[in-house]
Amino acid sequence: MNTNKITIKERDFFYQELVQVDAGDNEYKYTIFYQDTYVEKYKKYLFFGPIIEKTQPKTLFSVPYHITDPNITKNELRTYLERKVELLNRKEEIAKGELI
Repeated sequence: MNTNKITIKERDFFYQELVQVDAGDNEYKYTIFYQDTYVEKYKKYLFFGPIIEKTQPKTLFSVPYHITDPNITKNELRTYLERKVELLNRKEEIAKGELI
């Protein structure tokens, strides 16, 4: 798993730039941000075969483009990512019962 580290609003995140290809061969580029991973276990073949263990990120949020895209300015990227982190912080506050 190719990962990089970034700090946004004094919080450290790992990020991974991914490409998804649909049936029409269209590419969708996106970046996921996470702080933790988990191990996914599955059988190599649907019901039999050896058990495969794969480390997967626990995605906190994503953006619909690669953050290394030169067509996006630093200011646009910073504003968008800071807003995502603020929403993530608010979600955590609500989970703790801090409404106001």
